[in-house]
Amino acid sequence: MELHSIISLATLVALISLIVLIFMAIKSLGKVNMLMDDIKYKTDKAEKDIREIKDAGIETLSSFNELIPKLEEALDELKDLKSKSIESLQNTDDTMDIAKIALNNVNNKIEKIDSIIYPFEALARNFYNKVADPINTSTKVLGAVFKAASVFTSKFKK
Repeated sequence: MELHSIISLATLVALISLIVLIFMAIKSLGKVNMLMDDIKYKTDKAEKDIREIKDAGIETLSSFNELIPKLEEALDELKDLKSKSIESLQNTDDTMDIAKIALNNVNNKIEKIDSIIYPFEALARNFYNKVADPINTSTKVLGAVFKAASVFTSKFKK
């Protein structure tokens, strides 16, 4: 009977071991199931994020595609403005050259007028210096004569 009890005991240990093993396998499979659910959730979330990034990228690219013609138009306008500015600056340079020539001509004419007027000015100054003293003296004498005449006539009126 000993053999039979050993075999029974071994079977019982094997059966208990098998039960523990099955219990651990079920527990592990539950964890694997939870892990698979977590992986599925994260991949779904990653897929959603990637879709959103793709949609945002497509929207950004379409915005760029709409922006490109506007940028090209702005560049064309800037090129036009640049050429008009260069032309305007050239016209300004030409005008400045003409104004410089005109001012030189005016300066030359003013110098000629000064050279013509200077002798008359010197003559007038000379004439004034010669005539001013006698006229001042005559004016003082006439003023004194009129005052004397006024005093003299006022004596007769009394």
